[in-house]
Amino acid sequence: MTLKRQVGLMLLVVLVLLAACQPENSGEREIRVALIADGTQRAFVFDRPLSVEQFLRQANITLNPLDEVTPSKFTQVTDGITVTVVRVTETEDCSTTEPLAFDEIQQPSTNLEPGETRILERGENGEVQICYTIIVADGAERTRREKSRIVIKEPKNQIVAVGQTDTLEPVVIDGTLAYISSGQAWMVRGNSGNPIPLTSDNNLDARVFDLSADGRQLLYTRKTDDPNDAAFSNELWVILDTNNPVPIPLGYNNILSGGWIPGQPYNLYYSSANAGGGFQGWVAYNDLWVVRINPRDGDTLDIDEVITDNVTGEFAFWGTRFAWSPDGTKVAYAKSNGVGLINLGTGDGDGDFGPFELNFAYYNTAIVNEWVWQPTLSWSQDGQWVVTTVHGPSHSSEAPTDSIIFDVGVFRADGSLALNSLISKTGIWSSPVYSPVSVGPDGQAQFSIAFLQAREPLNSYGTEYDLMIADRDGSNPNRVFPPQGLPGIRPVNLEDAMPLSWSPSGQKIAVLYQKNLWIVDVESGLPRQITNDGQTSAPRWTN
Repeated sequence: MTLKRQVGLMLLVVLVLLAACQPENSGEREIRVALIADGTQRAFVFDRPLSVEQFLRQANITLNPLDEVTPSKFTQVTDGITVTVVRVTETEDCSTTEPLAFDEIQQPSTNLEPGETRILERGENGEVQICYTIIVADGAERTRREKSRIVIKEPKNQIVAVGQTDTLEPVVIDGTLAYISSGQAWMVRGNSGNPIPLTSDNNLDARVFDLSADGRQLLYTRKTDDPNDAAFSNELWVILDTNNPVPIPLGYNNILSGGWIPGQPYNLYYSSANAGGGFQGWVAYNDLWVVRINPRDGDTLDIDEVITDNVTGEFAFWGTRFAWSPDGTKVAYAKSNGVGLINLGTGDGDGDFGPFELNFAYYNTAIVNEWVWQPTLSWSQDGQWVVTTVHGPSHSSEAPTDSIIFDVGVFRADGSLALNSLISKTGIWSSPVYSPVSVGPDGQAQFSIAFLQAREPLNSYGTEYDLMIADRDGSNPNRVFPPQGLPGIRPVNLEDAMPLSWSPSGQKIAVLYQKNLWIVDVESGLPRQITNDGQTSAPRWTN
């Protein structure tokens, strides 16, 4: 064999060996991948192995947290594989509402024949908003799960009076106890077996209902007789002698709040509103007027404007709650987001609202249901302290305005001390009230705080309550009513947020329970029912 031929043969062998070392034919080594995502199907070809997660990055697919990938992102891609991406989102749908049925409550009444019934208040269904969590996969709803139910309109229970005989035993009453029943003012002296009607027109609206300190005068508001007047419209009336009750109109209309000024006989105050508009049919002026009337005929002898019309504070259209000190020299006020004292000024309208002594976030749940929550106010008899209810800090992650915490708070009138939480987690309707001052075993002046304690403090808007009495510093709270095993107190009355009143001696408390009035002996805890018509409200107890 020639050398040339030998060299050629060797080159051929080398080429064959080199060919054997090369990768397989490109058509046999390609990794073909199909991708189904975002409504389209695409094909990809790779010449090297990779994972599904790497493949998606190569394909410029960005995954959202809930997206589903098949096979899993850690799977090795093989030739002919199909990778599927399902876009998953979670949304909330709160567009569904359902009616919330009202209950029928039967109230015994001695004003009807036994067995006779009469609808006192017609029921109205409420409304509940249902929120769902919805899982959507590639634009199609996959699952729907109920997340929450929110009452957006409370049902109004139907109240039916049922006639029965009066079987209540009389209870000894010291001083003068007045209350409203069936839209009429009643008074009790001596014992509860002989209540005296003070009015007869059955149209008191409870905006104003206040006994003078000696129990001889009654100030109240009643609805107007004109059917064309706005629903809120009312008139201010007075009875100058409860021993000889003669109702007299005072000539002041559309009164939002008012009462007698302590220590100043025949002096009253009021705050007015414009009938129409707002959540409940009025727009408050947030004014404050002081009126001195003639003790013989009720004519106005003098009238002074303390605070002129204003829109001070959040939700000012709702109005302001006022409470005069026992000596009639100071005025506390309450708004939706705080309580404080008024700078009285000279009486020419130059008074104003002083800074909050206790401030807090407004209660958004009330606003959603188209009313405005404001705390009650109670002065200690020595005029040094004001006790109230405070919208507390957030319980968990809710916003301050949605906080479910309500505490009893207190501040000193001289500004030296303010406590947002004297007694914690009492509830939105706690309505704390100072007792009269008495002399303790040590000869020192002493007084207590009566308040309502929510049985479910974290659901205080809708739960029942117990009547409690605590020491003046909030310590040693003791439940006194209702007796163990009975339903609790349900104090919901936006017009009159004070469902309890101390007797002048401080030995008893009048409290509303199931729309009847009960007298509770503080020392023994013995309760006695004194009305059974199921239409009682606004207890007021003075000398």
